[in-house]
Amino acid sequence: MSRREFLAASVAFAAIAASIGTVRAADPIKIGMLAPVRTVLGSQAVEAAKIAVDAANAAGGAMQRRFELVIYDDGNSPVEGVSGLQKLIEQDNVKIVIGPYGSTVALAALPIAQQEKILFLPVASKHPDVTRSGYDKVFRFNSTVKMDGDVLVDYMQKANPKGVVFMGENNDTGRAYLAGLRAMFPNDPNNRVVFSQFYDASTTDYSSLITAAKASQAEMFYLAGNNVEQYGNILRTAKELGYKPKYLVLAPGILNARAVELANGGAEGAVSTDIYVPSMPGDANAAFVDAYKAKVKIAPEKLELLWYEGVSIVTQAIAKAGTTDLDKLGKVIHETAWQTPRGELKFDQTGQALSLPFIVTVKDGRIVRQ
Repeated sequence: MSRREFLAASVAFAAIAASIGTVRAADPIKIGMLAPVRTVLGSQAVEAAKIAVDAANAAGGAMQRRFELVIYDDGNSPVEGVSGLQKLIEQDNVKIVIGPYGSTVALAALPIAQQEKILFLPVASKHPDVTRSGYDKVFRFNSTVKMDGDVLVDYMQKANPKGVVFMGENNDTGRAYLAGLRAMFPNDPNNRVVFSQFYDASTTDYSSLITAAKASQAEMFYLAGNNVEQYGNILRTAKELGYKPKYLVLAPGILNARAVELANGGAEGAVSTDIYVPSMPGDANAAFVDAYKAKVKIAPEKLELLWYEGVSIVTQAIAKAGTTDLDKLGKVIHETAWQTPRGELKFDQTGQALSLPFIVTVKDGRIVRQ
């Protein structure tokens, strides 16, 4: 090869290499998402996450790259959730995953996330074990069952009901709710929970459960569940069968406007705890509510907020750190006080968000802070 041919070939090779480098530099930063997208709440979580990605990209992305969501349906099932996580890691080469929604799915996915050393944000899960593994790259944005229970216990003890009926999902979270309920009356020798019943994800007829609850004559009905369609229909069935307990309490953090709508009046007066309502003050919250209403035509609630926060904080952390190195990102998330629609948000050493819940109730068909 002559000198001229060698130089020409070198220039051509350099141009190709530069072109490849430009393509790689422009490759999007992928953020994986697991959610029960076939459900009402799951589909709304996706929309909230997209709002956060769109905002991050409109602000210029990070490292001269755009962000991209890669979404899989977890079906609110451990099997589907684990399968989706494995696809994100193995097929899509994703190292940052927001979700899944339910605690049972999150607990099943956690060992894989830890083994693969990904940044894992099960933003909505409530089971305390999600942040007890010692893994330094797991972050939960929701409050735990215990955090909510600590706020709800005061209300429950002041109500001092004559008997409590419990109804919840047949999974680890449902059992944790029941254990938390029993712990609210530690000095009661007769045990306030006079009737308890778990229902399966496949259950569609709740008539027999409500009939048995009504027959107990307990003053308080305590309902727990993650699936808004299910517990909304349980409340509707209770109204249709004339079950009107003196106190209607929903497990901490689950009271949702879509459930209130499905209940068709059966949720009126219900009490719960939460960390967010769309009427909270502040410019950041007003902007989030406006953006969500513009996209979905309804106001966002706590779960939509959690998915929005998860994606928003991850994208901000990447921009702040100037890298996608997971060790550095985990450190940045731990050390930063983040400004979100609900106010300042920090995480403790386990990755648990430090945000105190408060009492909410249903009044005239709307969920309001009590």
